Amino acid sequence: MRAITMVNDRCSQHRLVGHGVSRSTPRQELASPRPSFVPDDPRDTGAVALAYALAAVHAASIVLLLVGTFLALRWGWVLRIHVPVALSILGVNLAGWSCPLTDLEKIVRRQTGVSQYSGGFLDHYLLTPLGVEESATATQLGIYTVAVLPNLIGCCLLARRARRRAVS
Repeated sequence: MRAITMVNDRCSQHRLVGHGVSRSTPRQELASPRPSFVPDDPRDTGAVALAYALAAVHAASIVLLLVGTFLALRWGWVLRIHVPVALSILGVNLAGWSCPLTDLEKIVRRQTGVSQYSGGFLDHYLLTPLGVEESATATQLGIYTVAVLPNLIGCCLLARRARRRAVS
């Protein structure tokens, strides 16, 4: 009962009707802030979905980079996708360029009014939530190790399999 009294005290200018609220003040005063992923204009929902679809494709390409050679041990055709994805990611990182998928996601987010982020994809979605500084040398070495090591192991396993088949 005390909570209802406190709400009534704070909203003394409003009259509750059923489940809705009849207001004598503008809606903005009572509205809770919209989450950052909700567009201001409902017509932009498709564009917001596009931004998150781009983020999902980006995440999938990183997962493919990490496990593509292991998947190729089971399904050889995966190498036809893994090799170009891995080489393009490696090229972008070694050249110091910004990732085109990140740039495209940021453009779509900006055009739809969805909250922006600075930095790259890994920094925004993985490193910052973990409290890790992307530009630290140890972080960079860790990223390259996590990217190269599984690929090296997978390539060695694929090469060993190819040698065994050639001998048989």
